Amino acid sequence: MSVPIFNVIQLLQLVTLCCTGKSDFAEKKCKESILNFKVAVNIINMSRDFWPLKIAVFEYITNAYMDCNDPSFMGKPDAGTDDAEELSEEQLAATDVNVLLKCIEILNKDIEDFIEGRVRKTKLQYCNGRKVKMQKLNSDYLFGCGLDFIKATLKRKTYDVGSVELKFYVLVKNCAALFYHTNVNKH
Repeated sequence: MSVPIFNVIQLLQLVTLCCTGKSDFAEKKCKESILNFKVAVNIINMSRDFWPLKIAVFEYITNAYMDCNDPSFMGKPDAGTDDAEELSEEQLAATDVNVLLKCIEILNKDIEDFIEGRVRKTKLQYCNGRKVKMQKLNSDYLFGCGLDFIKATLKRKTYDVGSVELKFYVLVKNCAALFYHTNVNKH
């Protein structure tokens, strides 16, 4: 891992600490000035199996968005529009709910890859020379911040996701399969 990527991960961890708890001011500043929800999910999508970055971004999303008190997050797609059908396809795809569903799809795929054994069997070398197995990083990602994200998402799920309830069903089904599959007692 290069030093700039390592520094980005460290910065995300620091910003996440600022958003932990109920600091509405810090959450608002982070969302407006540092990393918005859509960009964070795009980073998760592009990072593929680079688990340290995914861990940092998922922890950020969980603390800054899913555990927030912001009523506009997951609200109506457009404050001036009562009917979401009037929105264009592009506007509808950019809503918080649709971005959240994309995030859930990514997490579902990662869980399925773990269960099917499709995790690279290599090591990641940090800039300080320390090496960590990808399987361990993947496990930390799924059983740590992944489950925290799922818990916060289901706790917050007061919004209407319409016909996509199946994605939440698949998520819960995959979580159950994950626990049956794992043979590590610490999880």
